Amino acid sequence: MSFSLLRFTLYITGLFIVAIGASIYLFGIFPIVQFAAPLADILLGDISPLDHLNHADIDSEMRFLAIFYVAYGMIILNTASDLRRRMHRIPMLVAVVLLGALGRGISIYFNGAPHGIMLILLSLEIAVPLFILMLQQRAKHRLF
Repeated sequence: MSFSLLRFTLYITGLFIVAIGASIYLFGIFPIVQFAAPLADILLGDISPLDHLNHADIDSEMRFLAIFYVAYGMIILNTASDLRRRMHRIPMLVAVVLLGALGRGISIYFNGAPHGIMLILLSLEIAVPLFILMLQQRAKHRLF
């Protein structure tokens, strides 16, 4: 059960990351966050404007970084496709996201709280990798 759930979670996570990366690459960050803004409003009551993301510098940087999201998602999908042989990658893949979440935390410490969307992303960037790591540990103990 843990192995199947781990594989499923990796596939969903990988597909989601590829889709987000491709969307940012093709359409820019502003339409993506405007689509997600109602979620922040519902969950956090954060209706602050996002106009600062509609800037050429931000758009350029996010489109550049978006291809790395796509690549990271593809590595996750590749890992899920032959999970028994590639399970050893999971701690490294988890570490990358957790280090990114730590970077958000450092930013919050020095610059204050960002828009609610970023706080939702931060919670996902901590919870999902830890969930995947827990599933990996359970699956590994059952396989070996």
